[in-house]
Amino acid sequence: MAMPERLEKLRAAVEDLERELHSLQEVDPETRLLLEEARREIHDALSREQHESLFEGPLSGRLESAARRFEATHPTLAGVLERLVNGLAQLGI
Repeated sequence: MAMPERLEKLRAAVEDLERELHSLQEVDPETRLLLEEARREIHDALSREQHESLFEGPLSGRLESAARRFEATHPTLAGVLERLVNGLAQLGI
């Protein structure tokens, strides 16, 4: 898959994450903060098209951990997070 296609899939996953965050009502503040930070980091890097900034910090690890926590209670959100992790992995992040 070409880099532009991977970026578009990652952008779509970020949009899905934003929709899920708006619909979530039962999530602890720490988890909401993690998800908001991840959304912001990815969105900012993609909007600037400076993908190097995505390399800072263990973002993929944090997203994977969040996805595992949400598998039972918020399966749609868990799926979105997994797509984000996969998208980051395809970009070598």
